[in-house]
Amino acid sequence: AGQLVLGTEDSRVLLLGAGCTSVSSSITLPAVPALLSAAGGLDAGYRVTVAARDGWLYSIKAGALTRTVIQLDLQPVGLVGAACLVQCQ
Repeated sequence: AGQLVLGTEDSRVLLLGAGCTSVSSSITLPAVPALLSAAGGLDAGYRVTVAARDGWLYSIKAGALTRTVIQLDLQPVGLVGAACLVQCQ
């Protein structure tokens, strides 16, 4: 069974529990998430890649924000897996 992953305006990423009635995990980011890409399973380890409005890519692994961040030269227009798509000028 899958889980719903949400980005909020107060700079959090929420993983909802079964039935979407409770929050099973809440991770606070330094910026508001704009795009999300989730992979893996809750039992086997998961990763969420987040492109934020500040132009940085953040990574969440097993419920914790990792120290790896990537600054983008342009705002992203999409995320596919762990790949980030940016618009060419």
